[in-house]
Amino acid sequence: MLSKSKYVNGLNLLILQKYPRDVRFQAIAGYNGTFDWYQSRAVCETFGRNLAIIKTEADMADLNTTVVLSKLYLQQGINTTMNRFYIGLIRELAAGDWKWYTGETLDVPWPYWRTGQPDSVQDNVCARVKLWDEQLLLASDNPCDNITLDIICE
Repeated sequence: MLSKSKYVNGLNLLILQKYPRDVRFQAIAGYNGTFDWYQSRAVCETFGRNLAIIKTEADMADLNTTVVLSKLYLQQGINTTMNRFYIGLIRELAAGDWKWYTGETLDVPWPYWRTGQPDSVQDNVCARVKLWDEQLLLASDNPCDNITLDIICE
């Protein structure tokens, strides 16, 4: 896996290249920063990308591949977990629908929620996926201003 470092808005980011096959996702690890949902999206947009949209099993398989390989690569002493990051899914009102950043409503049921999720009754909650048991990504709802160390863009 190839990587390069780039400064974006004062943050030193490690950009991990796609490997070993041409999956559509790109991992970005923050050396000296943490990101909420809005900041994560802004970093992706800096690279002409956006947060991930997960609609199919193939999407989730590609995302899993990117995360697992990136996590293995980053176990070289870099301060990152590469196991928890936002995707492009947001619910702005507690009684509102979940929508992708494109404005498209989430198809329900969505099979990638962690058991018991979503469960927040707050406004402005975003979906964040986490790597469980080193191999399985599942989503939970979190306040959009909660921070994460890493970003996955598509």
